[in-house]
Amino acid sequence: MLGEGKFISNGYKDVFFAVVFVVHLIGILVLACYSFATLNWKHSASLGGRLGDGQAFNPEDMLIAVGASIGTALVSAIVLLLLLKTFAREFIVASQIIQLLAQAAGFIVALLQGVPELAIIAAVFLVMNLLWLGVVWRRIQFSSVILASAAEVIFAFPGTICVAFAGVVVTVVYFVAWAATVDMLWNRYSGLKPVLLLSLFWSCQVWKNIVHVAVAGTVATWYFLCNNMPVWPTAGAVRRATTTSLGSICLGSLFVSLVQLTRAAVQSMRGSRNSFVAMCLDCLLGFVDSLMQYFNEYAYCQVAIYGKGFLEAARDTWTLVQNCGLTAVINDNLISTTLVMVSVVLSLLAGLTAALVPRDSGNYWNYVLLGTAIALFILLTVMSTLNSAIITIFICYAEEPQALEFSNRELAEQLREAVSRISTGHPYFAVSQPLIAFPISQNQPYHHV
Repeated sequence: MLGEGKFISNGYKDVFFAVVFVVHLIGILVLACYSFATLNWKHSASLGGRLGDGQAFNPEDMLIAVGASIGTALVSAIVLLLLLKTFAREFIVASQIIQLLAQAAGFIVALLQGVPELAIIAAVFLVMNLLWLGVVWRRIQFSSVILASAAEVIFAFPGTICVAFAGVVVTVVYFVAWAATVDMLWNRYSGLKPVLLLSLFWSCQVWKNIVHVAVAGTVATWYFLCNNMPVWPTAGAVRRATTTSLGSICLGSLFVSLVQLTRAAVQSMRGSRNSFVAMCLDCLLGFVDSLMQYFNEYAYCQVAIYGKGFLEAARDTWTLVQNCGLTAVINDNLISTTLVMVSVVLSLLAGLTAALVPRDSGNYWNYVLLGTAIALFILLTVMSTLNSAIITIFICYAEEPQALEFSNRELAEQLREAVSRISTGHPYFAVSQPLIAFPISQNQPYHHV
């Protein structure tokens, strides 16, 4: 049976960083408890009363609007996952066409308004997008199969979505504790400001990446053991993400948080004489931050699938990038554009729905904005789990396409057909070869119940 004898634990990785993170977290929580214990609650209550006197929403109507937007967003997310399982290609093609139409409309409006500069810019983007679509058109089928498969997994294992929302709750709770600590220490000990900021950046990265690794672990288990799934695959993935793989997550998150801390320091210099230099450095660090987070998404999948330490996962991810990085970028671009566009449209619909429910018509647009914001947050959270599934399936297929022949022959045939539509001479896709050759003996998935 596929997977038997292969899914073994590789033990704890990068333990030192896990210990440091947990100790620092305990310190934040202890200080937060002390801060809450010494807080002047009477003053806070009176302040809250003054702030509440001028509220713009009727409380009952606001609750109705929030409930309507949450319900609409959740139903929309479920329907979207169902539709993506069948019409993934149509969604991707439609999103690309809508982009072209929007750019063409911008070009026409700029001409009619007599603004030739904007018309030229719109025309350049339109031509570039047309050329891009011509280049990637034959790859849309591959992306659509990956997207449909990811939607199928997320729909089959809704626990992954629950994990994502649990991660949001943990992040909010931590932020409250961090804010209480900052309130107590920020002005008293100025030397601790960088440490407190680093704590915020590091912790937020860790919570987000734990969710990513948990979802990736669930999807990888499905990829290798589709016909022999354990009873609670998501629970097992969460356990590994918070135990054996926690150190790897903390180490990778620390690298990103250090860049973010440096960027925050640079941003504080924007008003000085060297504001131009600071602006350039800010842009550069912002690019590095985004690039590192994008790279880490793939590295964490290596952590989730094979139980590697972060540095080993990063080295193997770099090998993956060298062999099929262009394919990964194109695949992510096609799918992410689709998901963001659909999320925005559904959020607007949810916002309009939320505004129709309350009886207070005087605050119609306020309810629209409130409902749209809530729905967008919910949908983007669901889409983040879908994105984790997409990256995981891509990596699994890039490294071990033959595993699908045993676990999911139908999906293997669909991907093989999608690959065959791309030129066999393309360096990133060879029809008779896997996307990247990793010795199976060196990469042992470690999923176990």
